[in-house]
Amino acid sequence: MQQRHPDLSLILILPAAPDDVAFDQRRGLDARFGEARQARALRLIRKAFGPRLFVGSPAQPRHALPDGETGPEAARSRLHGVHMVYVHAKVSVFDLDGAIVSSANLNSRSFRWDTEAGVYLTARNDVFELRHRVMAHWLPADVGPEAFEDTKAVKVWTAIARRNASLPPAQRQGYLLPHDFAAAEAFGLDVPLLPEEFV
Repeated sequence: MQQRHPDLSLILILPAAPDDVAFDQRRGLDARFGEARQARALRLIRKAFGPRLFVGSPAQPRHALPDGETGPEAARSRLHGVHMVYVHAKVSVFDLDGAIVSSANLNSRSFRWDTEAGVYLTARNDVFELRHRVMAHWLPADVGPEAFEDTKAVKVWTAIARRNASLPPAQRQGYLLPHDFAAAEAFGLDVPLLPEEFV
């Protein structure tokens, strides 16, 4: 991928954990299998894109949680000391060529079992407006135009997320933090013979 499309980059915003794992502390095979499938997909994407990929997870820009709210049972519902923001939107934007806003998750269950609906936008002005609004939502209010440029955005978003992770929560700008790949890798469990539609 890197050799065939050297200018192609990807910004991916994911919740720090699935909602049932983060908020309901689910630990069953379905939850662990789902995390294993996502972790595998992310490994493939990271290998394909290399440094042209940013994967971030948003968290609430507020003070750190009190000690009583940071026990092991709350571990997946927080990120760098604050509550995660659960991303439920399913939006894909492809340069200015097209965009999809859909109810479908990127999993076999949504594609094969569940009934989903979506809108495919192709009008350049509509795609531009959606792209700008979606990107601006996660970024600091005073971010420069380079955060929206195809050739610079990944580096800018990466720098913002890393800086936020190095600061106390009250000093962070915007919602962005680096995605925690290790948490899903540790929790995930591949289950032989279980169909991917299970999650």
